[in-house]
Amino acid sequence: MMRAKGNSRARSSLLCLTLAAVYSMIAPGQSAAPKAATPQTQYRITGVLVNSVDGSPVQHGHLEAALTGSGRQAGQQLGTSQNSAGTDDQGRFVLSLPSAGMWNVTAWARGFVRQGYQQHEEFTTGLVLTRAEPAMDIRFTLSPDAAISGVVTNDAGEAVRGAQVSLVRVRPSTPGIAEPAAVGAEATTTDDRGLYEFDDLKPGRYRVRVIAQPWYALAARQRPVTENDPPLDPSLDVTYQTTWFPGTADADAAETLSLKAGDSQEADVSLTAVPAAHLVVDPPTSPSSDQRQNRQVWPTIQRIDSGGEPMGYTQPSIRRVADGPFEVEGLAPGLYQIRLNGPGQGKVTTVRVTADGTQTVNFDAVPSAASVSFHIDGLPDGLPNLLIVSLIDPESHRVVASMNLGGGPRPITRLRNPPGTRGNPPAVAQQQPTLNVPAGQYEVVLMGQPELYLGGVTGQGAQATGRSVTLPGGESSLTLHVVKGRATLTGFASFKGKPAAGAVVMLVPATLGQTGALQIVRRDQSNSDGSFNIAQVIPGQYILIAIDDGWNINWNDAETLQRYLTGGVAVDLPGGGDVAENVDAQAP
Repeated sequence: MMRAKGNSRARSSLLCLTLAAVYSMIAPGQSAAPKAATPQTQYRITGVLVNSVDGSPVQHGHLEAALTGSGRQAGQQLGTSQNSAGTDDQGRFVLSLPSAGMWNVTAWARGFVRQGYQQHEEFTTGLVLTRAEPAMDIRFTLSPDAAISGVVTNDAGEAVRGAQVSLVRVRPSTPGIAEPAAVGAEATTTDDRGLYEFDDLKPGRYRVRVIAQPWYALAARQRPVTENDPPLDPSLDVTYQTTWFPGTADADAAETLSLKAGDSQEADVSLTAVPAAHLVVDPPTSPSSDQRQNRQVWPTIQRIDSGGEPMGYTQPSIRRVADGPFEVEGLAPGLYQIRLNGPGQGKVTTVRVTADGTQTVNFDAVPSAASVSFHIDGLPDGLPNLLIVSLIDPESHRVVASMNLGGGPRPITRLRNPPGTRGNPPAVAQQQPTLNVPAGQYEVVLMGQPELYLGGVTGQGAQATGRSVTLPGGESSLTLHVVKGRATLTGFASFKGKPAAGAVVMLVPATLGQTGALQIVRRDQSNSDGSFNIAQVIPGQYILIAIDDGWNINWNDAETLQRYLTGGVAVDLPGGGDVAENVDAQAP
């Protein structure tokens, strides 16, 4: 026992000497042991993907998260980090993310519409993760596909093959637009059974339009162009009216199909052959002896019936013998705009075509169109390559004509409508330094450069009030007072003391409804933390409002809008400034 005790003391002394030697090798200021590693923050979004109709889990769904900025219009991804996940049999998913930030989550599955989280129109709710709150659990509702199908027949009950069927989407009303805008959604043609189908449709409101020609009438018009052409057999000289479901030529009488998630509706259309209208278009007498230029003149014919839906350009049979007038066949009765394109041309007129006989349009007798040139004031450094001026009909809100004023190619009209506008696309105009449009009143809109905006318009030979102009027949000029430096408004929306996620945020001009004043209402949807960001705003005085779950409100009703404006916040946005303003969301 004693010896054992002595040995224990000896081993203990030896251990102490060894430890002392080890500690003596550690440099001053160094720790004797390494510090424990700081655990890395795990960022993730978890939740369940469910059917918006019955709440059942969506199996085998897909989700993708993209790091974005604060503006979250659907499809606009400002970051490059993308992360994806699938759902299990219970619809559960886990998105493991590499960092904090605002994440835009998109989901899709077979038989369902691809959509963003809490998507309304083009807006979604961004999910904000922070170090303090690195995880979030959500319930993502996904809408099943909707569908519209039908059969197109003629007045004998026979299938019409190759008919052009267009689906026109009626967008919700927005302030500043008198009627809901209608935009072309999809187009297809009927098969040999006269069948058509639109599937993979999002919930919304739609109208169906059919354009077709009797096959036998098309064949009959395929005849040589000679001066001694025999007239068409009246039984073959027929056409179909542009027909809207359920069977009307009047766009205003068309039925609007309201599709909910998962709906499937049938829309059969019957076409009735009517006598075709004939039109003779006689170009103006040309002072030029250049026959080549005379042959380059060609009419563009566009149907402009009421209804606001884009009708597109009509493609009738146009014949011309030598340098004589144009003979137009196969037109359905209706209202048309006729424009002469070519060297030295630009006249435009409107004519209501009937099936009674042949009508003649003599462009020598057509009143002069408004020929307007543009001048820019306020940009001493020169014009950018893309600066587009558009003339918009204040009643239909359709773009009548547009032109590039920038330093790129020569000014040309554009053939598509800007986002948010409605009606027919602008009429074709050849390369020219001026725009030729029917005389009348227009609203001037400037696009193409986010930082620039239209401060005002003055006219020579034309009347101008704010952004509204009245163009007489003949030549006139407009000076566009262009200003650089738009504003940005950011802030947080709260509802009952908590962040208002998914609320509609609206920036309404204080001058809304005043002639010639700014009519553009800007919108956004708040994120999970209540934040919102409305960028590139034209400076001015506005009223900021936020409505919790307010996307189904009829904003086009003046009394409804006014009720919310009284509870809004007045905001004065300076040019080029960044303004932060919080707002309390109102109940819908």
